[in-house]
Amino acid sequence: MDDLASLVDDNKKPTANGQEPDLSEQKSKQAKPLPAIKKPTASFESNFKQFKSEVINIIIKLKKQGYSVNETTDILNKENITTLSGKSRWNTKMINKIYSFIEAAAR
Repeated sequence: MDDLASLVDDNKKPTANGQEPDLSEQKSKQAKPLPAIKKPTASFESNFKQFKSEVINIIIKLKKQGYSVNETTDILNKENITTLSGKSRWNTKMINKIYSFIEAAAR
């Protein structure tokens, strides 16, 4: 047990050449690129029905593309898309509920 660090952090095990692996490359491969999102043309205040339809379609597309609840929440917040209740920030509870509705409708 000479190297206690290897017991603490499995990700930093030396490679065959004795060097630590480059984890930044692994992380970049795991991260999905941000999708191109067409922001809603209607606003929450002016035409709620159209706004709701456009936002739900964005969320459906993100789910179909394999984005998780957390990723979808982050994307909507980064794009400054208003929630269906008029708030400025999405949370995972909202997206999880919408994902559940999408899954139920697909059955």
